[in-house]
Formats: sequence, C-alpha cells, structure tokens
Amino acid sequence: MATATAASFADLRPTLTGRTVRIEPLAARHEAGLRAAAADPRVWRWMPYDPTGSDGSFHAWMVEALERAEAGLDAPFCILRTGGGEPLGSSRYLALRPEHRGLEIGWTWLSPAAWGTAANAEAKLLLMEHAFERLGCMRVEFKTDALNERSRAALEAIGARFEGIHRRHMLVRAGELRDSAWYSVIDDDWPATKAALAERVARKEAEMSERLHHSSGTEWEARIGYARAIRVGDSIHVSGTLGVGPDGRPPDGAYAQAVASLQRIGAALEALGSSLDDVVRTRMFVVDVEANQLDVGRAHSEFFADVRPASTMLGVAGFVGPEYLVEIEADAIASSSA
Repeated sequence: MATATAASFADLRPTLTGRTVRIEPLAARHEAGLRAAAADPRVWRWMPYDPTGSDGSFHAWMVEALERAEAGLDAPFCILRTGGGEPLGSSRYLALRPEHRGLEIGWTWLSPAAWGTAANAEAKLLLMEHAFERLGCMRVEFKTDALNERSRAALEAIGARFEGIHRRHMLVRAGELRDSAWYSVIDDDWPATKAALAERVARKEAEMSERLHHSSGTEWEARIGYARAIRVGDSIHVSGTLGVGPDGRPPDGAYAQAVASLQRIGAALEALGSSLDDVVRTRMFVVDVEANQLDVGRAHSEFFADVRPASTMLGVAGFVGPEYLVEIEADAIASSSA
C-alpha cells in the first residue's frame, strides 16, 4: 500500500459513484435539496447541534462547511441518490492527519427517506475505499454519542473496533454533556471490513426489492385486492384503517374510533417487524371534521407524543356506513436496521 503524503491527501474531494448513492464535493448548489432532506428533527438528534431552525441557520451550516473545505480543514460531501440525483444527506472527511496517514469520517446524516436502504452502508464503503485504497490511509476513525445505540450498532456491524469512551468529551446542542464512543478501522482490517460493507449493501438492495404483505384476513381485502399493510425493505405502508373493535363494529365517538384505528395500525406494524414508534407519517380522514377534529387529535397525540410524525387531517363526507367517523393510514420506516 502506498505511503500517504500531504500531496496525496490533496485528492480529498473526489466524486464517488455506487449503485445506490453518488458522493459529490459539497457545493452551494446542493443547499436547497439538503435543507429539504434535513427537515426531520430526528436527523439531528445525536448531532452536536441542529441547524434546521430556519433557512438562515441552515445556510450558516452550509457556509461553515464550505469555508472549512476552502481552508483545507475538512472535506464535506453531498450524498445523492444515484440516478435521480436528489440529495439524501451529507458526510465529510475531518481530523485530517496526512503525516500519520489517518482521518475521520463524520458529520454523517441522511434523510429518513434513506434510512434502512443501502445508502448509509454504500456511502461508508465508497468513502473508506477512497481513504484506504487511494489516499493510502492506515487508519480511519469514527466517533458518535455514546448514547446513540443505533449508530454504534451500525459501526460494530461493519467491523469497526470500539476503542473506548471519551467522558465529557463535548458540550452539544443546548449545553448537554456528551460522552463520545470512538471506533476505528485500520488498514489491516480493511479487507474484511470492505467485504462486510459490500455484503451489507447487497443485502439492503435485496431487501428493498422484496415485498412483504400483511392481511387481516377479511373477505373485503381479498375481494378488491389489497393488503392491510405492505413492507418493501424497511418502508412500511398501512392502508386506511377504520376504528373497529374486536366485534368488528365501531365504538361510539370519534376519540374511541381513532384509538381503535391506531391500535389496529400498531398490530399491522408489529406483524411486519415494526411498531408505532417507527411511524413517520399519518393521514387522518374524519367525518364532520369541525366537530370531531379535537377528539381525533387527542387520540393521535396520546399515541405519538414522543414520535411526532408528519400528519395530515382531512374532512370527508363519509365511509361505508354512517356509524364510521374515522379512518387513519400510516407510513413507517423500521428502525431495526440502521
């Protein structure tokens, strides 16, 4: 393996293309698309700070990243979907140490639309492949919030070695103390790590092409040809679900029907390996929305107080009978595979 020099580290901002993602040097033209991709607050839960409070704060994040690139301190990237080209997120090389043939990959985030796909694994594969095989690195390191179990599990899954906790390492967000967990891959590890990442990408691509259906077993579903819920990869879509009880009849009132609907949605998600905690969007269809919106909203808030999915409530004229007041559908992204 070639020895890295400061000159060889000059190729820090390549364009790298895989089957799922393309990685480009971050540029001003990416700002609008990245701002849209970053809008979900869950993206920033474990980051040092959340720059999405306003267009101005996100612009400041972009400016700082580009200034650090210009100064040679970091090499920030935009991660885009191969083919369509829409921005999915960002990552960067930082903590650059060409004299020691080492760097860090960090500030990695992806839109929830890309969670559970091959995007994260392939982005890491492309960036690490460039670092080890073209920059000549002998060490690539990662750090994450010690409480971020999802990120730590993903790093361990690709063979990154846990090196310990830096206690009280950072003050983040609104002054929170952060302990940081450190991981690394060295050049001796790279062949096995590369194989693990390639396998993970292939598995994710296969999962995304597989469709799993869940049926509640009703004659109506079979008659008109639909599933109660469908899972494609880690994306799950639950059909419009009326609020009915175990006897197949709706309970009295919009609140009780909304509760029953959400309970049925939860059962469908569990049947497909997910839960209500993974819901990212709901749509509520309500008869006499002016009279019933508060009751339906109260039920929704009780189920999703912590999750806070994107949501829409629409008024409708009616359903299959006058006793039915509420139908809810939901989309989820299973969080079990980061």
